[in-house]
Amino acid sequence: MSTIRQKNAYLAFDPQPVDPRAQQLVNPPSTTPSVTITPQPTSEELTTYREELKEWKAANYIAAGIILGAISDGLQHVIDSKDPAKVMYDKLKAEVAEVVRQFK
Repeated sequence: MSTIRQKNAYLAFDPQPVDPRAQQLVNPPSTTPSVTITPQPTSEELTTYREELKEWKAANYIAAGIILGAISDGLQHVIDSKDPAKVMYDKLKAEVAEVVRQFK
């Protein structure tokens, strides 16, 4: 497997990058009031985020296409083609585990 393919496989199963402009909780949820802050990301942080998101989307698109092309028609109902590749993989893994469990 080429280095680029390996990198794409790992990127697709990484969590989607987090937008630095999204609100972040300072305190974990509790019964006491919490403070939310919305720090202004630097242009460098936004550029990095956009690049990471672009790489992630490309890798996810490739991985999802491979998964969709590899599964049989009998498993099409298990996944949603709009799901990220990692979610598709997890659903298929759970389905296979369930089938194996039934035959034990």
